[in-house]
Amino acid sequence: MSLAIEIKNILAKYKIQPNKFRGQNFLINENIIERIIEGADLNSNDVVLEIGPGFGFLTRALAQKVKQVVAVELDNDLFSICQKLCRDYENIKIIQGDILKVDLNKILGDSIYSYKLIANIPYRITGLILRRFFSKELLPRLAVLMMQKEVAERITRKNNKGSILSNVIEFYGESKFILKVPSGNFIPSPKVDSAIVKIISRRIFSEQIIEKELFNLIKNGFSSPRKFLLNNLVAYDIIKVENKDERRAVWEKVFEEIKIDKQIRAEDLLLADWLKIYNSMIIF
Repeated sequence: MSLAIEIKNILAKYKIQPNKFRGQNFLINENIIERIIEGADLNSNDVVLEIGPGFGFLTRALAQKVKQVVAVELDNDLFSICQKLCRDYENIKIIQGDILKVDLNKILGDSIYSYKLIANIPYRITGLILRRFFSKELLPRLAVLMMQKEVAERITRKNNKGSILSNVIEFYGESKFILKVPSGNFIPSPKVDSAIVKIISRRIFSEQIIEKELFNLIKNGFSSPRKFLLNNLVAYDIIKVENKDERRAVWEKVFEEIKIDKQIRAEDLLLADWLKIYNSMIIF
């Protein structure tokens, strides 16, 4: 029996109507599941955190490869069904909760320092999920994530243009665009295509860099994406100079010292450029 038919049968049996607001689009292509598992480089000692297991098809496939799968499901009905369908697997733990609020230290224990993250991320909370997990406190060792194709392309600089998210991800690791997943691979089909992204994390950071300050700099740099970066930075009082003309003079000096074009836009900078700007501005 195909995965598509199995899912249709489950939907009919339990009288489930996929919740559009929560991004409930169920993957029906077994080959895509295999690509996700392949990308995760799994072994028998791994602990995997899965976001939104749905009916647990990927969950059960993961459980055959790893030490434990901890799956967090928000929806009451899906949580109950997933528990039933995964009851024969002792190494699967299904938790009902909001992945943006659940206490990950509590549910992962010591594995918080070495877990792998796998998820088909609801489009509307992609940024929130990425910002939560890509932090020094909750950083997974590796992540394989399904997300909206346009977001995946921005994160991986597929068009050679940066974004706030691409720079945040690059600060914590290396991202790679794995595979485009057309909308027809889901029930119901979303209006846009998806893509799989793999992120390999790094856990060594400079003690001189304060994340909040760096990301605030980047956020302000992207405040008006079509404007020149210099104008965006001058508009915000990141450097504590009250007079706007004086602030412009300071920023122009920073740009000259690190040899960045004054007419460059934020999307054209690499993370290395942002770090140069950050390290130069902290002396003022």
